[in-house]
Amino acid sequence: KRKIYSFRKDNNLFIQINYVFNNEQIYSEIEEYRFKIIHINQTYILQILNNSKYSYFGQIISKNRDSFKIEFLNNIRPNIVKFETTEQKIIPSENLYNICFQYLIPQYFNGDSGTKYNGGLRKIKTIFKEKYSYKTTKTNQNGYIRIRFIVNCDGKIGRFSLMELDENYLPFSFDSKIVSSIFNITTTELKNDWTPGTFGQNDSTTIDNYKYLTFKIKEGKITDILP
Repeated sequence: KRKIYSFRKDNNLFIQINYVFNNEQIYSEIEEYRFKIIHINQTYILQILNNSKYSYFGQIISKNRDSFKIEFLNNIRPNIVKFETTEQKIIPSENLYNICFQYLIPQYFNGDSGTKYNGGLRKIKTIFKEKYSYKTTKTNQNGYIRIRFIVNCDGKIGRFSLMELDENYLPFSFDSKIVSSIFNITTTELKNDWTPGTFGQNDSTTIDNYKYLTFKIKEGKITDILP
């Protein structure tokens, strides 16, 4: 992932997340936030807020004409991020994606939140059977590709992460055509048909939820999709 932060004078912040594989950009999404600069004594704090009012706080520890560094305070481990100033303008697109409850995102294994794909796993398998094709002279393309993502409270998917393993569950690098094809189908064909779960039977508030798909690969072909 490569991130570009665009701080606007109207206190809007847009974060463009580019998903890059083998130096080729295969997907991009944009998250929208608000930000404030808080001055306390001799300290300057950057506050980043999302729609649910959850905040990240970071102390500005150095700055010059071309860059500034922030130590984010929410993390258990110190996390210093350097921001470099440019004249690049980031324009929000149809891929605007936001998390609703940043501080509370259940994992896929934390019970049944009710978050589901409309049509279930059977429909997902049908989509990949129709859309996925792969031709190559490369051999030994065997193992697993896992794509993890968040279904937000609006039923949209984003914040993807990727893991590649061989048949022995060890790190492995597949042909980039396999990975980019599977990733592209996931981000386009599966992006709109999710029903978000809720906090509980007595609370109809929809939530964000981690989900994943694991693709079993044999000689470049998808032989199964889990879970």
